[in-house]
Amino acid sequence: MTITVGQTVPTTVTELVDCPTTLESLITGVRDCKVVLVGDRYYIVEGSSRRVVTVIER
Repeated sequence: MTITVGQTVPTTVTELVDCPTTLESLITGVRDCKVVLVGDRYYIVEGSSRRVVTVIER
């Protein structure tokens, strides 16, 4: 699965978890920060919209 910044995470992805506090403090302007690991990438997602705001390589 390839997801890019700005896209919405598919509803088939159900393993969204709350962002760690340290990560949440680095990402500004995102309410309800969630994270999901897919392959070797962490996708940082705005929880309410499921929109990807950044991707972090593992």
